[in-house]
Amino acid sequence: MEYGYGWFKALQINMLQPEQLVQWPAIIKLHADDELIFISDEVQFASKAKQQLAHVQTPDRLIDSSGATYSINHGQDPELICTGLSLPLPDIEVLLRLHLSSNGNCCVSKFHAHSIQEAFMAVFAGDAIYHVNPIA
Repeated sequence: MEYGYGWFKALQINMLQPEQLVQWPAIIKLHADDELIFISDEVQFASKAKQQLAHVQTPDRLIDSSGATYSINHGQDPELICTGLSLPLPDIEVLLRLHLSSNGNCCVSKFHAHSIQEAFMAVFAGDAIYHVNPIA
């Protein structure tokens, strides 16, 4: 099945209701980079959207704590549009491992979390302090 965005191709996709609300915290996955941008809440999103996210392109996505994905529509007031697609925890962990590896962390294959929110907080809490939870 072709999804049209390279980084989605290898990931399991679940369908969501299009009107789903963003569950914070969230990350922005840039399609051409393993680096992720952490967004703690909608206030930070609005602030970063105006300051730092000008480089976000059409295939880039915000992924929230439930795994829901959103496209980012830039304009006077940036908005998030639910794509109707969701990523499960194992696929989020792959993205986070790639992010950690790109930042020079070692032993990232051991990274495991029990929820997407826990995974986001483990990787990004305290300006990217990294905690490894052993696989239970």
